[in-house]
Amino acid sequence: MSRLVLSAALLAACATVPTAMRVSLDPPVYTPGKASALGIGLLPIAAPPKGVKVRYRWRADRGHFKSWSEVTHDVERFGVEAVNDGGKLYWTYEGAALEPATITIVAENAKNGKVLAETVVRLEWDGELVRVAR
Repeated sequence: MSRLVLSAALLAACATVPTAMRVSLDPPVYTPGKASALGIGLLPIAAPPKGVKVRYRWRADRGHFKSWSEVTHDVERFGVEAVNDGGKLYWTYEGAALEPATITIVAENAKNGKVLAETVVRLEWDGELVRVAR
């Protein structure tokens, strides 16, 4: 294989390597009964390949997602699935069934849908607060 072909293959492979992603929680704990709280805030933190526009797909096995606009103060409610271009989403329980929840966040190339990274956050209810499961 020529050096040019090998270099092109290596560059192509590097462009498809999944990006590391973590999730920042703000606030780090959440009290479901508190009327002023939207939920536990989840902010994906990733460094996608340069020039790649990222779309985030969110999925929870219970509860629902919400977004909040700092400009208009509007709250948009989603179900157990949501899609956005980044930024914080809030997650909250529905009803009184405070069972552990699993949230999956997938970062994908907005142009072709190729998965760049995926992470899972597990939340639990300790009788008082919702927090990351230990």
